[in-house]
Amino acid sequence: HPPRAKAKGRDVWPLDEGWNQLKQLVQVLANGVPGDGGMEPLVDSAPAQLPAIVQQDNVWAQGQTVTGLVVPPDGSADAVLAMADSLGRRFDAQFRRYARNRMFASGQATDLRDSLQAGAGFGITLPNVYHPLEQTDSVRIFRSESQVGGTLFRSIAIASRDSVQNLDAQQVVAWRDSLSARYYTRPDQATQRDTLLVDTLANGALEVQGVWRSTDASYPEAGVFITRAVPCPAQERIYLLDAWLLAPGRSKYEYLIQFQNILDSFACTGAQA
Repeated sequence: HPPRAKAKGRDVWPLDEGWNQLKQLVQVLANGVPGDGGMEPLVDSAPAQLPAIVQQDNVWAQGQTVTGLVVPPDGSADAVLAMADSLGRRFDAQFRRYARNRMFASGQATDLRDSLQAGAGFGITLPNVYHPLEQTDSVRIFRSESQVGGTLFRSIAIASRDSVQNLDAQQVVAWRDSLSARYYTRPDQATQRDTLLVDTLANGALEVQGVWRSTDASYPEAGVFITRAVPCPAQERIYLLDAWLLAPGRSKYEYLIQFQNILDSFACTGAQA
C-alpha cells in the first residue's frame, strides 16, 4: 500500500486527486512502511527500530517540514498508537517555536526591558508591537492594538504590592478584577469564575487561566487571559502579571503561547529601584 499523509486534518492517499496541491503545505505528516514509494524522500533505509519518527525539510516545497511515521510491514494500529504521544510532543514543540518566532517578528523591545530593570524593579521582554498605555508607581500596562484582518487587542499589565504571603487562585482573580475595574476600559471586563485553570509554576508563581466577559450587556465581548502572581522575596513584594486577549473569530491558542513566553521572561530585580 502507498503511504498515507495527513493534511488539513484529514487523511489523504498520494494517489488521491488533489494530492499534488496538498503536498505543498508547510506541515505534512506521512505514515507508511519502509519501501513505500511515497516514503522514499523521507527514509533512505529502514530505521533500526520500528515504529520510528523521521523528519525532513523542503521535501515537496520550500519551507516545508514533513514528519514521517515509519511503521512495521504489518502496519498494525498498535504501532501507530504507540507513537501518538511522541508525535504530539514533537508537533507541540514545533508550533511553540513557530508562535515565538512570529511573536518577535517585529523585534524585541530590549530598551524597554533595560529601562524597566533599572527603574521599575523588574524586567520583561515584549515584542516591539506593544506600547506603554499606563504607568503609576505600582502599575504598568502595555498594549498591542491591530485592526488588520479584524479586531486584535493584546494587553500585558504588571502590578505590584507589598506582601510576603503567597496568594490562592481566588485572591489572584480578585486582584485581577480590581485591576481591570480601574484600568481596562476597552472593553470593561469581569473574570468568569467557572472557567478557571490553575497551575503552580516552578518559581513559586501561581498561574490562573480563564475567560473574561465585558460588563456592558449592550456591547458583549469576551476573550481569554493568563494571570500570574509572582513572589519577589528580595523586595518583599508580590507581582501580578495579567495578559488578556480580544480576538473575535480567531484561534486563541497561538496567542496564549505568546503570552506564556512573555510572562516567562519576567524577572524581578534584587532590590526595588
